[in-house]
Amino acid sequence: MATTAELEELDEQHRLDQAANAAALLIALNATWEQVDPGNLATTGVRWLNEALSLITTRRERSALLAYSYVRSIRDLQLGPDPSFVMPQVPAPNLAKIRKSLTYVGLVATGYDLGRIPGRQENLAALADADESTREDLLRKMADIDRSNASVDEMTRSVMAAARQRVGQAAIRHTHDGGRDFVDTVVKSDRRALGFQRIERAKCCGWCAMLCSRGPVYKEDSFDESDARFTGPGKHKVHDECGGALRPVYTRDEAEWTNLSREASALWEDLGDVRGDAAVAEFRRRWRERNAAMP
Repeated sequence: MATTAELEELDEQHRLDQAANAAALLIALNATWEQVDPGNLATTGVRWLNEALSLITTRRERSALLAYSYVRSIRDLQLGPDPSFVMPQVPAPNLAKIRKSLTYVGLVATGYDLGRIPGRQENLAALADADESTREDLLRKMADIDRSNASVDEMTRSVMAAARQRVGQAAIRHTHDGGRDFVDTVVKSDRRALGFQRIERAKCCGWCAMLCSRGPVYKEDSFDESDARFTGPGKHKVHDECGGALRPVYTRDEAEWTNLSREASALWEDLGDVRGDAAVAEFRRRWRERNAAMP
């Protein structure tokens, strides 16, 4: 039976592989975002959407294949090689769901933010209505428009930069879901699997640490639904830009717990009688302090 250290060595390699896959996606995705024209969001945005969807589905499949190798290694380590075990097929992505997500964060939200920039229509109207009979007055109006446009251009760049970051974060979630969904499929189809354990990087956010604090989640312990205390999209409760992974659990040995899960669980216990939102806030505050103290 494997030790915690042996399991965590596989966990870390898998995390690094998934992170490299997500990084490659972001490079390509950022390049495609450059084609989006804030002045023609409808046309250029649709073209971008189709290209982004293709990039994400390709990298999502890569994430699932990485999880395939990872699960095989974990299973062999815990149970020994089993030639009779057949891995399930990689689940197909929900393209409609991904498209809807990208449409909102990439186009709808961006269009809304661009529409809130003051002066866009006012500047055009002022230019059209300039009194050409008075040269001095015309030059003054043009100067005012130029100064205002410079401000508008800066705000537009800011909106587009924020949108690019927002799109990238959502894309990471959809990509990593390829691996997470595959592990979920394996655990539900493998009769030897007992559940899953959430895997995170050492300096994960407090929200992810709270989920890690659960330790192994067994099939009989509401495996089909995530803990109701926590919110977030998807049955695994992951947020945008989260690089968390899932590890299938094959034993009830203490080694199945990661060191991070033990630490997070102990922090929950230290909260004592604090309950509800106050407990969540206090947990996250202490976790931030913990991260800040780490090198």
